[in-house]
Amino acid sequence: MNPNCPPCKELKKALIQEDISFTERDIVNDLSAAQEFRQLGGQYTPTTIVMVGDERHEVIGANINKIKSILETSTL
Repeated sequence: MNPNCPPCKELKKALIQEDISFTERDIVNDLSAAQEFRQLGGQYTPTTIVMVGDERHEVIGANINKIKSILETSTL
């Protein structure tokens, strides 16, 4: 998350409203989060990593519907 990013704030609000647990990483004020973001090849915020078992899904942008879809598919 970039604390100055409106889509980041929008996504955080949507995750809370949908009662989806998440770990927020501040890439502006947390050096280790910034390094991890760069190592992952991150260029845009918000970038959400959804882990389903050993499967990694990357969602770019405030796409709550895509995140929900990934999570719903994992429970089938």
